[in-house]
Amino acid sequence: MAVTLLLPEDRAPNLTVRISALAELCAALHALCESEHHPVSASWAGEVRELASPELLAECDVWAPLFGAKRARFFYPLDACGNRTLEEEFEAIERLPVAEFAVLAIEAIAEQRAPSPQPVEPQERSALLEHARRLSHYRLALLERLFADPSRTRDDLLSFLRACTDQVFARQWQREAEVLEADLRTRERDVRVHGFGALPRIPTAAATELREPSRIRFDKLYHVIVEVNRPCVLIPSVHGTPHVVLKYVPDLPIVIQYPVADRGAAPNSGLVTRRLTVLTDPARIALCRMLVRGPHSTSDLAEQTGMTGPQVSRHLRQLREVGLVHTRRAGKLVYYTLDIEAVGKVGGDFVHSLLR
Repeated sequence: MAVTLLLPEDRAPNLTVRISALAELCAALHALCESEHHPVSASWAGEVRELASPELLAECDVWAPLFGAKRARFFYPLDACGNRTLEEEFEAIERLPVAEFAVLAIEAIAEQRAPSPQPVEPQERSALLEHARRLSHYRLALLERLFADPSRTRDDLLSFLRACTDQVFARQWQREAEVLEADLRTRERDVRVHGFGALPRIPTAAATELREPSRIRFDKLYHVIVEVNRPCVLIPSVHGTPHVVLKYVPDLPIVIQYPVADRGAAPNSGLVTRRLTVLTDPARIALCRMLVRGPHSTSDLAEQTGMTGPQVSRHLRQLREVGLVHTRRAGKLVYYTLDIEAVGKVGGDFVHSLLR
């Protein structure tokens, strides 16, 4: 299953990279509430639980449906312009028409497509409330609150976000921004050189060679094809690891929030699956046992395993194609070395691919 971005033939819509403090705050709050899925953020979550007031921690549970698996779209840039301060991003939420804010909030809380920005019909409202009730009592309570007074709900949410910023987020944002800036510079260079060809370098993404216009697939739990006919914004994240978040609400920029490269981002699930498959063969496991002890040539491996040279070459090629062995030439001989780190991460990569 995947979200597929259908790229235009002329590649006209612009692709930009931005840092968003609000999107990072959303990712951090998600990591706080789902800490078992976010080991990268474990120390930050512990710090928050020590520093934040009991009232703020209780409010995290109240608002958690908005930054759960289906994050509310208003946490991400509402236009494709340059970077904003966190306060400017809060003000952009305040400027949203109340009906539009409500629709975006409903989609996150109920995890369903919401009606267009119009008063919700009683029958639709009852169906949404019933669905939220089945998900959790927190979702039901928040949706009831939103239906009762969407404007007041927005004000209360912004008060909570500003309190989070003051108590726990602002103190670490400066050092996180430095990490994000470094990734942004690398990604911007990639975009300048490759344009939309930079997208397959994002974790879980893969280019397809089916036909033009080209397609970029992201591993997700559902199937959808999104035509890239508007600006597309890439947002690096520290606390977002291991998730890649895609937002493609009509009339707003397409947003892709991805984990920064130095935070242990796992390869896409296709590569993880191929690695798992390659490692199920007893002959290749035997070769790995030898290679883990040091470099070996093909002839040496054939002699010690009892396989023929062509058999060894075929197995080594499959291991090399998924990045589990590396080669080094010395004169006429080619020596193979096992990538112990890559093999050791297969299990963790598999878990990360499931979480995305």
